[in-house]
Amino acid sequence: MDKTELHFPAGAASREFNITTTGVWRIEATGLSPYIGPNRGDADWYTVEPMGETGNAKVTVTSKEGTAGNTATLKIKYDGREKIVELKQDAVSEGE
Repeated sequence: MDKTELHFPAGAASREFNITTTGVWRIEATGLSPYIGPNRGDADWYTVEPMGETGNAKVTVTSKEGTAGNTATLKIKYDGREKIVELKQDAVSEGE
């Protein structure tokens, strides 16, 4: 993995990180539920796509419009190991 933390402004924004492995991997987080159908996850303030694959992949995390001041921990599980990517979103600043 090329990042351990993703920083988001308040509101909608997308960030990416890369997973490098030859094995099967999956992403888990508290409150993150898989959509039925596409390989995508949904939480209160963000989405993750893809949720899992085999081999190298680019993962996109997108914060939702109207959200601010959130944090989350993504657990990427692969090859019997677990890596962490922290998500941090700014709070709405005064006067907004």
